[in-house]
Amino acid sequence: MFARFSCIALFALAACGTSGGATTTAGDAAADITAAADAAAGSDSTPAKADSVTDTVAVADAKASDEGTVPGDIAPIGGDTVTPDIAGGTPIPLDQLEAAMFVALCTAMNNCSSSFGFASLDSCKVFFAVSDDGGPTDMIVLAKAGKVKYDPVQAGKCLAAFTGSCSALTSGKAPLACQLAFQGTIEDGQPCDQGEVCKSYYCKKPVAMSFACPGVCAQPLAAGGACQSGDACKGDLLCIGEKCTAPTPGKAGDACSDSSCGPDLYCKSDNTTGKQQCTAKGNANDPCEDAVACKTGLTCGMVDTVAKCVAQAKLGDPCKIGGGGSGGGAGSGGPFANSEGGPCLGTARCVTKPGGTPGEGVCAAVAKVGEPCIAEGQCFGRDTSCADFKDGKGTCKLLPAKGAACLQPNFMAGQLFSCLPPFVCDATKKVCVDPPTVGQECMFLCAAGLNCNQGKCMAKAKSGESCQDASCIKGLECIDGKCGAPVCK
Repeated sequence: MFARFSCIALFALAACGTSGGATTTAGDAAADITAAADAAAGSDSTPAKADSVTDTVAVADAKASDEGTVPGDIAPIGGDTVTPDIAGGTPIPLDQLEAAMFVALCTAMNNCSSSFGFASLDSCKVFFAVSDDGGPTDMIVLAKAGKVKYDPVQAGKCLAAFTGSCSALTSGKAPLACQLAFQGTIEDGQPCDQGEVCKSYYCKKPVAMSFACPGVCAQPLAAGGACQSGDACKGDLLCIGEKCTAPTPGKAGDACSDSSCGPDLYCKSDNTTGKQQCTAKGNANDPCEDAVACKTGLTCGMVDTVAKCVAQAKLGDPCKIGGGGSGGGAGSGGPFANSEGGPCLGTARCVTKPGGTPGEGVCAAVAKVGEPCIAEGQCFGRDTSCADFKDGKGTCKLLPAKGAACLQPNFMAGQLFSCLPPFVCDATKKVCVDPPTVGQECMFLCAAGLNCNQGKCMAKAKSGESCQDASCIKGLECIDGKCGAPVCK
């Protein structure tokens, strides 16, 4: 049920598969947005200073331990209806599922990523709306048409799983309750386009062909069966090392997926063979290829031109923007860094302070809307900013809405948006306006149904139309520069 939307919810999982094996358009869009922002954050256009830590930092930091906390609050600012008790796993009527789904997934995204999330539910909905792959919303339509059966009890358990644990987002496979929420009616051996329409919940697709090609309903595989995705495996089995495997923590040397290894282990890829196996995380000064290769409290930074595991800085300590730990160097960091691998311990952020040395920062606790802040990038939520800045202090607030005054986003400070999504800041009038339409310039967002491609809003290309600068409509692929039906044989 939520295989596709779980991929979207954590942008780092943009390439994970769906019930039918396809990747999510919105997941790719999220990755593109984040990559663009990270690239912008790598510049030194905004000065920073870490020679003094204001009282504001102390106030905010007193609310968090060195490990930090991630605010998971979602504010329904657009008149959203009250949803069922998601965390309690109560049954969800079909007509309430879509609203409950957004709350559950947006909350899970906030709780499981310290670098990506939204303070308001409306903004989060806009992010999900980037996708033309409806996922669960498609299934709601099928259920209302009587083409699949809906189980409100399992749906409630499914949403509770997303809000109660990050594993629902990181395992690469939807929880069992989500698989049972919609029960297909198509028998084995009959054509299918996604697993949810099958009685078996598994739509077997042709190997090495387009995921848009149809498949046939089939029985999922038992432990040890050869697989290409987790949806091919029975129950809660995962596809690890191309075999259906029980979801138990892997030991050193075991084949692995990104989240299947035990404590102090990570899934390391062999660049030559492409195989992955659980490998011990490094101690301080051990060589590393990225932050996940280092133990908790360490990140991967440059030490005398060599990438090594170095200590992350504590709250209030100086840090390097774009660098690993208090020792500086290259690596993930800045306001885009998450809790694992950034220059600061836990969920604390290395933020820039206006008027200082380029690349320098200070580790500050993530602040919620209404809490004090010292710089952009400290406030939780892509739809927030450190506003009313005066005498080195500000307050975290939601971005301005349509008609309000605005400024262009500061990428180096961690801003992707300058107005509450989907609104954008008019560069001339300096006010928030509706998103751009066909042919108008864009950064990320366009009017509904349009894509931002090559800096301009474009409609999706139809069959036979060029896809050089545009995406194809759902069901078509870009083949030799034009949109067409996928080649399946």
